[in-house]
Amino acid sequence: MLKSKGCVSTQVPEGRENAIMLPTIILTVVAALCSAPANLTNAKPLPEAVMQKGPNAGEAIAAEYARLKAKGTREALELFIERHPGDPLAEKARQEIERLYGKDRAPR
Repeated sequence: MLKSKGCVSTQVPEGRENAIMLPTIILTVVAALCSAPANLTNAKPLPEAVMQKGPNAGEAIAAEYARLKAKGTREALELFIERHPGDPLAEKARQEIERLYGKDRAPR
């Protein structure tokens, strides 16, 4: 089989097309990886208006507490305590369980 690349033709045995392409692909990937750091150092940060800031951990925990408390179940409050045992809101969840279900049935 005669393969033509631009003005250069090469003779490739039948069924060996992949054997010829594999080294070409490997060299292309290696060349791309070697040039990547130069491309990354020239990258400019996106403007702040484009990037959204995520909530801080305290806000995320407070939002989770509010969501689980709104479910109104003991299991939801216990789940919050299990996930955030040292958080001040975990103590609040324990107090809520005590209020709803009695002091002797609250987790510690």
